[in-house]
Amino acid sequence: MRLSIQNLAKIKNAEIELNGITVIAGDNDTGKSTVGKALYAMFNGFVNMDRIIHNQRCHSLANAIINTVAEIVPLPHKNSTLLGGNFGDIIEFSKVLQNEQLLTYDNIVERGKEYVLTNYNVNLNDILDDEKSVELERRIRKILQVTNEEISRQRVSNMFSRVFQYQINSLQTKNDASVKMQIKSNMVSTVISENICKSVEYDFNISHNAVCVDNPFVIDNVSSGFLGGDFVLSRDLATRLSDQIDIDVVTSIVNEKDLSKVFAIINQAVPGEFDKEDNKLVLRRGAWKEPLNATNLSAGVKAFAILKILIQNHQLREKDVLILDEPEIHLHPEWQILYAEFLVLFQKVFDLTILLTTHSPYFLNAIEVFSRKYDRLDKVNYYKTKVEDDNMVTLVDVTDSIDEIYGSMAAPFNRLNEMEQELGMES
Repeated sequence: MRLSIQNLAKIKNAEIELNGITVIAGDNDTGKSTVGKALYAMFNGFVNMDRIIHNQRCHSLANAIINTVAEIVPLPHKNSTLLGGNFGDIIEFSKVLQNEQLLTYDNIVERGKEYVLTNYNVNLNDILDDEKSVELERRIRKILQVTNEEISRQRVSNMFSRVFQYQINSLQTKNDASVKMQIKSNMVSTVISENICKSVEYDFNISHNAVCVDNPFVIDNVSSGFLGGDFVLSRDLATRLSDQIDIDVVTSIVNEKDLSKVFAIINQAVPGEFDKEDNKLVLRRGAWKEPLNATNLSAGVKAFAILKILIQNHQLREKDVLILDEPEIHLHPEWQILYAEFLVLFQKVFDLTILLTTHSPYFLNAIEVFSRKYDRLDKVNYYKTKVEDDNMVTLVDVTDSIDEIYGSMAAPFNRLNEMEQELGMES
């Protein structure tokens, strides 16, 4: 996979190979996190695009028909939800329309008549006068006239806006931003102008999700039962930590066997099993008299716990994308090494695409060492941020010269050594 970024936030230009594990290093405030956000927005903006376009159109059509009926006769709300009103009925009728491969005015109205008669014992022809019939037809035809391109553009625009908090384009140039992602011979791309998606192109449907982990304290939200918040990355992660995806028994057994060595590593940091109790996330261990609320875990343990729960909940599947923003930040060097081994082996077992940023020489070196140990050297790429004269950032491929990263990481230690010498502090 290849990701190309131009004029997005602080990034002037980035051409990044994502072929296993991709490591980005650089100073603070040089756009490292921007790359991960862009990758997340592209994957989750384009994932299952054709199906979602169809489903969203069906939802709008169901909304038009059900609400038109509700304006004339009171509905019993057989399919009530927490949101109240006609929402449950709209969802159920939307599911009916989703079974229609081709949405035409005639078959939409026919399905509407059938649904209203079956569920409410109401004949649509009997209750619609000429004025209501004309109005309903107008609403349906307007929905059908919205193009797939318009819907896909709005969806991608919404995703980027939420990920970047509505500041997508660079503040230092008026040039349009563009993001392209090539997977084998397939391409998806978007152009963004003045923080609005101007165009999208895709010649295939992405079928895998991207999961972003940038804050271990998201676990606190899950433990408190609060999954909200304005930041889409945190909200998405909290939801994944809270919800378990059902998979068939055979797949579960296969995964358990494949992941046995991976769990052996992560259990060194987080032994036990996570569970939901009274809508709170808890950790159970055999020797404990009662489970521990996950909120009370240390920050370092939470970093491991997030990955363990994602696997336990089947929220990370084979060939998915995992984005990690400075995952070592709360970890002792010993656990940084353990975390790196876990990631390299996990990538190998599940053939994941992992993008991570780091400031730590321990963590960086551990990725190198375990990539060799687990025969993944050809699956790891290294990049370094470079601030240009215009204060924009480009990414430089240093896969064949990783010492450049170590050199920049060592610079602060060298300055301290010089100060020690000046102050006569040499031992």
